[in-house]
Amino acid sequence: MAANAAAAGLLAQGQHNHKGALLEAAARLRVAPPPAFQLVDTQGPPHAPTFTVRVVSGAPGGGGAPVSVEGVGTSLKAAEHDAARAMLALPQWAAAGGPNPKGELQELVMKGRLQALGVPSYELPAYESEAWQGPAHLPVFVERVRLRRRAGAAPLAATGEGGSRKAAQAEAARAMLQLLLEVSEAEE
Repeated sequence: MAANAAAAGLLAQGQHNHKGALLEAAARLRVAPPPAFQLVDTQGPPHAPTFTVRVVSGAPGGGGAPVSVEGVGTSLKAAEHDAARAMLALPQWAAAGGPNPKGELQELVMKGRLQALGVPSYELPAYESEAWQGPAHLPVFVERVRLRRRAGAAPLAATGEGGSRKAAQAEAARAMLQLLLEVSEAEE
């Protein structure tokens, strides 16, 4: 099924604007200093250059020295995106939650990229509280996200836990993105 393969490819890529995702995450996490991109090297003939870009940024959560990684591409933009992707793959960025999973999920639905899996583009993800547990000073929220599918197909649901409803919803969205990837691979 070519449609499912295309959906799996889009899901596997996740957010392909890595530079935007890095800058968004840095702003949300108040990273200081913020990511800065600099051209390190240009090699190759004028008609087929290869660019090397370095991105330098503080670590999420503060503490520690600034971190730098390099990226390579056939254009300056491609090299910046490669460097941003490498930065987001670092353990300190992955542990910080990376890009906005709720936004990614909503974008996949609204742009119709999940229609091959039976999710209509007009049906936004629905979040609902499942439970609240733990002591008042250290609560744990459990949130569920659901995606309705066309008639005859079971809805998709995933849950997430967090110290706030917002964090639990983000974890639920992250779990849903993983579930969508698994479902698209199974339906191929």
